[in-house]
Amino acid sequence: MKLYDVVVVGAGPAGSSAALKASELGLKTLLVDKKREVGVPVQCGEYMPHEDEVKRMFPNSKHTSRFIELTKACRRNECDVVRFVSPSGKMYDVKYRAYVIDREKFDKALVDEAKNNGCEVLLKTLASNVYINDNKLALIRNGRCEVVSFKVLIAADGFNSGVANSLGLKTTSWEDKATTIQRVMGNVSVERNVCEMYWDKDCSPGGYAWIIPKGESVANVGLGIRKKFSKGSLTNFLNHFISRHPVASKRLKDGTVSSTVGGVVPVGGPIPKTFHKNIIVVGDAAGQVAAHVGGGVPSSVICGEIAGETAYRHLKEGASIGEYEETWRKELGGILDRALKLRRIGDLFINNNRLIDLILGVLGERGLSKLIRCEMLNELEILLNSVSLRKKGSFEG
Repeated sequence: MKLYDVVVVGAGPAGSSAALKASELGLKTLLVDKKREVGVPVQCGEYMPHEDEVKRMFPNSKHTSRFIELTKACRRNECDVVRFVSPSGKMYDVKYRAYVIDREKFDKALVDEAKNNGCEVLLKTLASNVYINDNKLALIRNGRCEVVSFKVLIAADGFNSGVANSLGLKTTSWEDKATTIQRVMGNVSVERNVCEMYWDKDCSPGGYAWIIPKGESVANVGLGIRKKFSKGSLTNFLNHFISRHPVASKRLKDGTVSSTVGGVVPVGGPIPKTFHKNIIVVGDAAGQVAAHVGGGVPSSVICGEIAGETAYRHLKEGASIGEYEETWRKELGGILDRALKLRRIGDLFINNNRLIDLILGVLGERGLSKLIRCEMLNELEILLNSVSLRKKGSFEG
């Protein structure tokens, strides 16, 4: 039986970042993932904040450099405007710098760098059972079961984490998830520097639709919905958006589809506890996602770095595993909590197109600039009070 200092389950941005950091620090590390290939399929809009925005979003974080450097290396396009499109078709342009990256390249780069630092990687490998009292993990690979031992286990196995659930840790509820669908489309009419976000309950109930330019005449086109607001078909909603939306259809009607993929995003905020004994939970498994827009790659990479560092400090310096939670909440907790509150406020009007139009109109470009950066709560609550929407207790964290 092999003994590892650290075993990481899940080779997405969170798990790969954790494995890379642990390996860099000299820990014997194993990274496992059930997929056949890292980064495939791409379940992501590939839209990432620019370095300036990252530093503004996470002013307390000391762990942003990896994300910043890698997004630059994997960029395919650069944007400087987010365009909010209301149900009535009115547009609000907000200055916001971002990269559109090659997400497959991004994920593979993290894993390759971990390998270069000595990390062992096993794909097509399912983590089936955790034996916490024995510090053992059962793996299913090539139809056979093998057991490995760990000193620290890092669960980065995504939404509804099997590892976290097996430990009895509370995970994101099914009500607090968004389901997404996205197509890569060619021959579309896009402005290369503009990311478009469409808010319309008829296209994306409980969420929003997007057109993200990957390059000249190529875009990621998708949407996210929440079952709380609709039980309709994702495919039907996306078809409606592409062919019938009064603004988007003009850009997309002649488009060709090269791929379609779906996904699940936790939008219920961080889970209450992200560690147990010598086990750490990170990324989507921990709900470390900006709930108001569903973005989780920056926070996953940052928290993965913190997880790898904590494993090292625990094993080599005697630090508590709980240091992981203290650190990530200090660095990211504020913005993730604000994002969740914004999502909950949005729930009060997101399924009413007249109110969406009203709110976007009153906020205007200045207010939306603050909203996308999670910098406004009081203003939105006051606005909702003014239209008599606020319900007692609705905004409690």
